[in-house]
Amino acid sequence: MIVKLFKHPLFLVGFLYLLLLFVASYFVDSIYKPEIEPNVVYDGNGNVIGVTPLPPFGRHLLGTDEQGVDMLYKLIDGAKYTIGLVILVSILRLTFSLFFGGLLSTRFFKKTKGFLTNLSDSFHYAPAALIVYVIAAPVVIVFSWAFTPEMRLILTAGALTLVAVPSLSLVIASEIGQINQRDFITNARLLGGSSFHIFRKHAAPYLMPRLLILFTQQFIQVLLLFAHLALLGLFMGGTVLKVTPTGLRAANSTDPPPMELKQIPFSHEWGGLIAQAIDHISFHRWLIYEPVIAMTITIFSTILIVEGMKSVFLNQRPFRRRRKNQKTNQGTDGPSFEFLKEKRRELPF
Repeated sequence: MIVKLFKHPLFLVGFLYLLLLFVASYFVDSIYKPEIEPNVVYDGNGNVIGVTPLPPFGRHLLGTDEQGVDMLYKLIDGAKYTIGLVILVSILRLTFSLFFGGLLSTRFFKKTKGFLTNLSDSFHYAPAALIVYVIAAPVVIVFSWAFTPEMRLILTAGALTLVAVPSLSLVIASEIGQINQRDFITNARLLGGSSFHIFRKHAAPYLMPRLLILFTQQFIQVLLLFAHLALLGLFMGGTVLKVTPTGLRAANSTDPPPMELKQIPFSHEWGGLIAQAIDHISFHRWLIYEPVIAMTITIFSTILIVEGMKSVFLNQRPFRRRRKNQKTNQGTDGPSFEFLKEKRRELPF
């Protein structure tokens, strides 16, 4: 099954993109040392040829930020923090949800399952980013001086995990319940198999493909949450005080920009790059377009992985089925064109 999965073109394209990006992010410092451009760039004759941030497709392929750092380097370097933290949170979500989902699938927690169902329904009307922000902001932003960066990271990851556990546990409990209704599970119980033995030998092989699909779906959700939280001023990689330009200088001005003391992300995590670029959206739009495009391509690659898994594990081809259903509906639902044409001829006007 795994060999068949890696032969699927959709899964292979998405997986290779994420793998190459992650590996390149770890070795970018040893391969490429970016040159930090000065505030005002002069040519050999002393003429001004540019001011930071420099635009793309000039001295730098993707331009520079307001401090003169190459944007291509920042995007590749930030991939390991972004993808690594997203994978960590997704694993935590799936691990805790699998534990509680297994408990909810038993008859002893039947009443608790109903309570959690109502609780998860209420979560659908509350933005997850606001819930995480309310939980983590007092420690990460307000009282950040009293906590170490590791503690701030653990708390933020815990909040991101907690907000998804109720609904994800119900999904896994439903999957386990459907598997337990199969005939071979019933036969294994009649033969005297213990619950642990039945789960490990019979239910787990059916549950594992669905867990992999859920993991990739959580990957997409957590990646979007990173961007939302960064816009609210909550960065996963922590922050550091630094003197930076305010971003109010026009693109053609050579005057030194006004400076300010600002909390900026410690790492080049993509959500933080998006939040930093908000001040430059009027004059230097590429600073926000580039991390957004990088995040969009990563999400699209993950969607390809999900579609490949569905095709191999569950034998689902949603796009083909949708087209087939559309053709069927056109042929059966409602009157045909020829029928309407004949009826029009019968009208007296």
